Amino acid sequence: MRRTFRTVLCAAATAVCAAVSVPASAAPSAPSAEQTPRAAVVRGGDTIYSSGVACTVGFNVRRNNVYYALVAPHCANIGVIWYADAARTIPLGHRVAVTTQAGIIQYTNPAVSHPGEVNLLNGTIVDITAAASGTAGQPYCHVGQVSGTRCGTLGPAPTACSAPGDAGGPAFSGTTAIGLIATNNGTCPTGTSTYWPILAIVNGFGLSVY
Repeated sequence: MRRTFRTVLCAAATAVCAAVSVPASAAPSAPSAEQTPRAAVVRGGDTIYSSGVACTVGFNVRRNNVYYALVAPHCANIGVIWYADAARTIPLGHRVAVTTQAGIIQYTNPAVSHPGEVNLLNGTIVDITAAASGTAGQPYCHVGQVSGTRCGTLGPAPTACSAPGDAGGPAFSGTTAIGLIATNNGTCPTGTSTYWPILAIVNGFGLSVY
């Protein structure tokens, strides 16, 4: 029987957590001196890669001194080992849990830095320092890999538009994380979006933004 390891995050989650058993052989091992991967930086809004799939990072989060990336759940379900580049030459880490609201990728490669920031994909970086529920009328922005950075106001139908392929992107107000893009209703430049709430994700797993 193959040895497996199972995430301790699932035990801590209050949301339904899909059972994630990863073959021990699939767990990333420390590279040799000749195989040491190139350095990379991964922020919210950036894309990470696995076999056959690319996912947008919502936010970088942590639990004590262990660091994770949040991505869309349906995207995380496809890949186990993740990379910082499309050529899959810079290992980043591995999937540890998937719920109905987020996939959680653990950073295991010390050569990959993961600041608590969001990349607006236009040369601007926003430092995320808190997480909260949004309130009606609150201005906010989100980052999607297809539609880019879009801004609007929160309410029954948040007004920042998004497109297919944007799922998992970070939604934030100022320096406060609000959620991950879940669905688009209509397409840009018109349309609205829905979000997986950040507090449900981080509180369910005992995580925090930083």
